[in-house]
Amino acid sequence: MTKKTRDAALLEIARKDLQIDTLETEHNDRYDFHELAVSSIKRALVAAFEAGKYSMIPKAEITPVCRIDGKQFNLRATYEGDGEFLVERKPLLEDWAPIYENKSVTIKAADPAIAINLALAANESGWN
Repeated sequence: MTKKTRDAALLEIARKDLQIDTLETEHNDRYDFHELAVSSIKRALVAAFEAGKYSMIPKAEITPVCRIDGKQFNLRATYEGDGEFLVERKPLLEDWAPIYENKSVTIKAADPAIAINLALAANESGWN
């Protein structure tokens, strides 16, 4: 997570959960100090924790070879946000492309490897 991305996430949390319009120092007690309910502070801390946790998830994981119905595929899991990964499968050999076209499925998981394993275990009808 870059500093710019982090600061944008913090500002969004401050606005949404704490009703604070800016995180810049205004050099004015009226604007620099806020009276907040503990529940609001807790909500903001949880949101910040979740944002940090999800920023540490690898953006994608590619399996070099995966077998489905005896054919070889590459699988890629891309983090979409809110704990969801888009798992895409692509035939390894161009010869199979007309029969086994590229398909995808959205899976809720903690990391890309789990998303790929869940996608493999999913019924074929779950693939788009």
